[in-house]
Amino acid sequence: MALPLLYVEQTSPPPTVGTQGAIVFWFDTTSFILKRFNGVEWTPIAAPAPVGIFEVDFGSLPKAEMTFNIVDSRVTSNSVVIPLMSGNPALGKEADELQMDNFMVTAIAHNGNFDVTVRTTDGSYLADNFIITYQVINV
Repeated sequence: MALPLLYVEQTSPPPTVGTQGAIVFWFDTTSFILKRFNGVEWTPIAAPAPVGIFEVDFGSLPKAEMTFNIVDSRVTSNSVVIPLMSGNPALGKEADELQMDNFMVTAIAHNGNFDVTVRTTDGSYLADNFIITYQVINV
């Protein structure tokens, strides 16, 4: 079972960590450095990689969910990949379609790639193309 991820964004001083068994990140908005709690102290980690963008195609027959494999050499099995549905519609789509559907986008990192699953949360169906943006954080 994967450890839960907690993310805190605030100015100095760092937050008090009381949650055991969690990976905790803190973005220090004073120094603009991403830090990770190692159980004793806050240590800086590598800055997140530039944002990635890709387009997924559900095909012409509507589906409630689908998983796609994305190749990205920046990703390791220890990476945290944060995928989001882009606010920009894919070619041929209207922007309001993104507002009408409720999406859940999740990612599982592997060495050199990751699986991203896009599903609806309201039982609706998806067809054709959508744009996904993502951030890679190597911890």
